[in-house]
Amino acid sequence: MNRLTAEQRRRNRARDDQWQLAENHRRHVTERIVALAGHGQGRLCILGAGNAHDLELPALVEAFGEVHLVDLDGDALERGVARQEKSLPCAADRARIHLHPGVDVTGVWDALAGLSQEATEATLAELVERAARAPCLPLPGPFDVAVSAGLVSQLIDGVVMSVPASSTRFMQLLLSVRSGHLRLLARLTASRGRGLLITDFVSSETAPELATTTDDGVGELAQRLAAAGNFFHGLNPVFLTGLFEQDPVLRPLITRVNDRGHWIWTQRSRRYAVMAIEFERSQSSPGSS
Repeated sequence: MNRLTAEQRRRNRARDDQWQLAENHRRHVTERIVALAGHGQGRLCILGAGNAHDLELPALVEAFGEVHLVDLDGDALERGVARQEKSLPCAADRARIHLHPGVDVTGVWDALAGLSQEATEATLAELVERAARAPCLPLPGPFDVAVSAGLVSQLIDGVVMSVPASSTRFMQLLLSVRSGHLRLLARLTASRGRGLLITDFVSSETAPELATTTDDGVGELAQRLAAAGNFFHGLNPVFLTGLFEQDPVLRPLITRVNDRGHWIWTQRSRRYAVMAIEFERSQSSPGSS
C-alpha cells in the first residue's frame, strides 16, 4: 500500500464516527443524486464513496436498479454499507449495491506516492501528460448517472502532498489531475446520461466565517472567497462550472452544464463549503466511446 492510500485510509478511519455530523451534507448529496434517477432501473456509479457518510443508501437503492460504490479504501466501503444495511428493506436491496474497492481513478496514484523531492523535470512532465488522460477502470460502465462525491479535492491533495509548491510543474500536475478526473467522469456517463461533480472548495481553516454561514449563504460567500483567492488549489468555485465547456476533451462530450447549488459540510474539526455541478452527456455517435 502506498503512502497516499495509507493516508486516505487513516482519514476514513478517523472520520468513521462522524455519521451524525454529516447529516446535512448527506441530505444534499442524496437529494441531488436521486433527482437524476429515471424510473428505478438506471445504473448509478459513485466515485469516492468511502465511508458512505454522504450517501443515504436506502434512498439510492430505491431510485436506481444498481448502485456501484468505488473507492481505494475497501474497508471504508464495507463499514459504510454495514452501517446502513439494517435500513435496507430486504436482502435483494443489498444485492443491488456493488462494491469496487482498490480502484485508482487517476492512473498515476502510485507514481505520485513514489515521487521524491528530487523528482526530475522529465518525470514530472510525464506525470502531467498521464494524469490528463482518463484511465480505463475495471468498472461495468458506462452508467446512467456517474457521480464524483467529494473526491477531486482529495486527488488534488495527493499532488499537494507529493510535489513541492515551488516546483515549476506543481500547478501543471495539479490541474492535469483535475482535468483527468472530469474527463473520467464524463466517460463513465452513458449517452444522454447525467454526471454530477460534488466537491468541497474551502474550509473554515482559511474561511472562519463558515462557522456561522448557513446553506443559503454559501453561494454569496463563494463569490467573495473566489475574488480573494481563498479556495483549495484548482477549485475556484466561480470558474469550476465553466471547465466542462472550456476543456477541449470535455466540450464535445457535454451538451448542458448546470450549477446545482452550495451547502455546508460539518466535520468535527472544521466546516467545508461544498458545491455541485451537473452535466448531461451528449448522444454518442455509432462507434464513439
